[in-house]
Amino acid sequence: MKRIQYLSAIAVFASFFAGCDDENVIKDTNGVNKDPKVETVSAEKGSLHEVSITGIIISPESLAPDYECGVEYSTDATFPSNNTSRQKAEINNASGNFTVTIIGVTSSQKYYYRAYCINQLTYYYGEIKDFSFTWEITQSGTENNYAYVDLGLSVKWATMNVGSSKPEDYGDYYAWGETMTKSTYDWSTYKYYDGSESKLTKYVINDSYGAPDYKTILLPEDDVAHDKWGGNWRMPTIREFKELLDSCSWEWTAVNSVNGYKVTSRISGYEDNTIFLPATGYRLDSDLDQVGFYGSYWSSSIILGGTGSAWYLNFYSNYHSMSGSSRFGGRCIRPVCPSEKWMEGISLRLNKESDEILLGRSVKLTVEIIKNDDINDYYSEIIWSSDNPTVASVDINGLVVGVSKGEANITVTWRNLTTTCKITVIEESEVPHEYVDLGLSVNWATLNVGAANKEEYGHFFAWGETEPKSTYDWSSYKYCQSSSYSLTKYNTNSNYGLVDGITTLELEDDVAHMKWGGDWRMPTEYEFFELRKNCTWEWTTINGAPGYKVTSNITGYEDRSIFLQAVGGYCRYWSSSLLLSTQNAYCFYLSPSNYYSSNYNYRYLGHFVRPVCQSDK
Repeated sequence: MKRIQYLSAIAVFASFFAGCDDENVIKDTNGVNKDPKVETVSAEKGSLHEVSITGIIISPESLAPDYECGVEYSTDATFPSNNTSRQKAEINNASGNFTVTIIGVTSSQKYYYRAYCINQLTYYYGEIKDFSFTWEITQSGTENNYAYVDLGLSVKWATMNVGSSKPEDYGDYYAWGETMTKSTYDWSTYKYYDGSESKLTKYVINDSYGAPDYKTILLPEDDVAHDKWGGNWRMPTIREFKELLDSCSWEWTAVNSVNGYKVTSRISGYEDNTIFLPATGYRLDSDLDQVGFYGSYWSSSIILGGTGSAWYLNFYSNYHSMSGSSRFGGRCIRPVCPSEKWMEGISLRLNKESDEILLGRSVKLTVEIIKNDDINDYYSEIIWSSDNPTVASVDINGLVVGVSKGEANITVTWRNLTTTCKITVIEESEVPHEYVDLGLSVNWATLNVGAANKEEYGHFFAWGETEPKSTYDWSSYKYCQSSSYSLTKYNTNSNYGLVDGITTLELEDDVAHMKWGGDWRMPTEYEFFELRKNCTWEWTTINGAPGYKVTSNITGYEDRSIFLQAVGGYCRYWSSSLLLSTQNAYCFYLSPSNYYSSNYNYRYLGHFVRPVCQSDK
């Protein structure tokens, strides 16, 4: 249950019989004086910035319904109206003991207080008393009625755990992403468990652990700190815990006989500010383990390796660090809320190589968080999203994939900051492609089909197919019925299926033409032979990619060359020519020691394609 917190000091009811003139004296029907009389008993120091005050109503036996009793308190003994606060006591109109508790007393500050009773006309005051108490842990303020300490960090840290009433209380234990306590903590009781330790229903980034939703930080509805405390409260991320570890001194100590760490800021101007993290232990199955010896606090961040684990703070008397553990375990929660002052001057900068990507291709976006001209790495907290994922999708690392033609806005969010860029997805046929005139019968493209630059390999294609795929075998080949003896197109031998006598790929089956359009097509066997015969071939590496630099030997063209990549030291490039009376097609073979223009291979295999276009010469 939430308690009302006040910024002023706590006070007590003081015992005092207030005098008044005869016309204001309250008397019963027998003429007996009914004026209230209260007595102050004590003011006692409570937990962090709390004081409890006990008072006694001496007389009468019962107060009239229109009376209110309570405490006035001030840092000024004269109780000026601009520096005096009042709190009503719940006394149910009956005599006897009462206690008033106020939260928010300033450490080491002297306060004056006095009890009061009031009817519609008159105040009756008790004697003035004073108190001054000191707490080692200094409260900086409140958020939604819960106290926090400002350590000069990116977030402000709560003074106590969820479910506790003071800093040294352990509070409640929760599984990661759950908002209710329970009696047993294991996979079978976990909210997002789907019958297997490796199958989860939410917060999944690896399909080995369920259907990916790419959520890496708890949403507000699954964040127990936000659920229980409201406002801007939430669980800390792994980065915020690391900031606490790196920017504070950690002293193993005890508060009211409870072991834990006193965590004190090392940030200039905040060196007096401290929180206390009790050694809470943890819950596993139905047991509570290592209480008083070991501290265990969930963060809101999953482990990005794609497992069923999340990050948590753990510590012993001589050790404190971040670790990962299965999400079903029960651990305590220390909430945080944003530090508005720390966020001042922070901006996001989104970096991209281009506003356009090819259909089926990807581009990596990066974002920089800039504070005081420094670039910081907060990638564990960054959230990427696309307003049109059917056109361009984006994963948790900013990798954008072109799904279909069109436009999509990619947005990156960090805390309350956002920035957006527009991505246009286009087909390869819409992009002008460069060629090199080597003085041959055709001009040779500078790129492979599917490549974005000269060093990229591009896509693999089966011969006569126009889309890359995950499996390359006869069962997945377009022009057969699951075997090499059932060909349905491009066949000159009845032993291998339907005979049609077509020996060169038609344009509708030529991936170079279908992807690039215009006059682009795949080279024939002869055109590869021409390239081999009339050029110098030098094995080399360009920007880390191995392959051949192919330079023309034709007079007047000796300074012109193309580069053919070789994956893993060797590769093949498809021609458009069929090897007669077989299930094979001609290709060009490359290795560090050889290059063959009349090589051939089974047509279901995936090879690269280097387009050509007709030379005007």
